[in-house]
Amino acid sequence: MLPTIISQNIYLVLLILTTTEWPITTFIGAGFAAQWYLNFWWVALIAFTGDIIGDIVLYSLGRSSHRITKIKRFQHFSQEKNFFSKVLAKQPFFYFLITKITPYLATPALIFTWVQKMKFKSFMGYSIIVTIIVKTLYLSIGYLGSISVLQVERFFDGWRKIMLYVLIGLLLFVCIKQ
Repeated sequence: MLPTIISQNIYLVLLILTTTEWPITTFIGAGFAAQWYLNFWWVALIAFTGDIIGDIVLYSLGRSSHRITKIKRFQHFSQEKNFFSKVLAKQPFFYFLITKITPYLATPALIFTWVQKMKFKSFMGYSIIVTIIVKTLYLSIGYLGSISVLQVERFFDGWRKIMLYVLIGLLLFVCIKQ
């Protein structure tokens, strides 16, 4: 029952996952698009939209963070002059680029933008520009990586032969090294 629901609503599931996760859903969606299971343009649109929605949610969480006392314990949310605040003040484009490319840094860094009083219009401008750059990179890696794997599989005529060749290569490497 669950696989049927997911397959019938795959683009909605993809939107939810791209909103809540890091780049892996974009890689996987682009890989499925390369294999013709999904429409590439829908995957790209969903990846961009989901990322922007996630950014807005994190910015909004930063707006309400002053009400949450426990969140101020984390160094990312202190308003002292640390690395985040210096880069955000001087180079907001690079701040967004670094945080979007580094998945584990994205969540605290995007929340931190409101804590540092960045205006919503500026936030959205930088977020959209950097999302286009980064998601294009992730979609390209996923799409081209999937095509490459398919071509390698066809070249070696299946995964069993690939594993056999890898095993033989490793054995030869070990024997030659000794």
